[in-house]
Amino acid sequence: MNNAKGRMQTEVKGKPFENGKMTIEYSQDFASDHLVETVTQINRNGLKGQVTDIQLNEVILNIRDVEVSEKYEVEVHHDYPLIKIHFEIEGSNRYMPNSSTSGVPIYIPQGHYNFFYIPEVDGVLSFDTKKRKTLEIKFTEAFLKRILGNDMKDTSAEFVDSLKKKKPFVMWENGAPITVELKEYIDAICNCRFEGNIKKVFLEAKVMELLVVLQATLIRKNKKDKDQLSSKELETILEIGTYIEKNLEQSLTIAELATTFGTNTSKLKQQFKSVFNTTIFKYMTDVRMKYAKSLIKSKDTPISEVAYRVGYKNSQHFTVAFKKTYGYLPSSLLKTGNRKML
Repeated sequence: MNNAKGRMQTEVKGKPFENGKMTIEYSQDFASDHLVETVTQINRNGLKGQVTDIQLNEVILNIRDVEVSEKYEVEVHHDYPLIKIHFEIEGSNRYMPNSSTSGVPIYIPQGHYNFFYIPEVDGVLSFDTKKRKTLEIKFTEAFLKRILGNDMKDTSAEFVDSLKKKKPFVMWENGAPITVELKEYIDAICNCRFEGNIKKVFLEAKVMELLVVLQATLIRKNKKDKDQLSSKELETILEIGTYIEKNLEQSLTIAELATTFGTNTSKLKQQFKSVFNTTIFKYMTDVRMKYAKSLIKSKDTPISEVAYRVGYKNSQHFTVAFKKTYGYLPSSLLKTGNRKML
């Protein structure tokens, strides 16, 4: 139940917090007519990094980028129901409800995300990695209904039924892999450089776009439920996705991947598309182009070096692929003084 002042509270207890606990207050139903942003630098009890909290109207964004010296746990309690998309970019997150509540366990491994509804949050969060980078987006039920309207019923009758009966809902048992498409939205939100009302409008637009992507994902999931992969098959496909991301310099082929991971090419192509909703070739290209774009923008790396680092022996072939993906030349991202280094 919400407190008497008409505010919504989150209470957390554990070693990382000053005096062992912290209370976070939000306006009723996350209502706000302007953007409210709080950036907190943390360096205590083995936890070091930055936490950013952004309040939009009916939406809360929590961005974490921290390092920890050892695994830790915190107790968490909300006096409001939680509807959230949680992206675990680096690290992992495990929630275990207290036995006295109607909650459900939730585990999100690295590189995965989940969408869930918990009417009563009262339990323990466990973190067992030394690096955590996350994006969490909390919504009100009213916001989802306003944005998605009647489409919510068509997208996920189970979720709508859970809201009505106030029972927990989790989209995936062990989360779903963060796709290249989703990474673009995550980067745009976490690295937004706008300020004030422009930032508010930008972030609200990105959140709504994310909901559209999520809605489409739910529709695909509903169609594929009858053809679900086994846990072992899913694990293998996720390992292949990670392997591709870590070996961008190599000219990987589907046949080589199938041999390396003990499967056949036909099965690999079918299962990969089922999990990532794209072909292996398209996934490779998207990952390479995204990494190339980040290299050019953040480090102003020469195009020839970028091409090599993402698996292209010919920089001209890379330039063609980049323009086909983004609609502009990679050199347009370089600073003027470095364009001669192509």
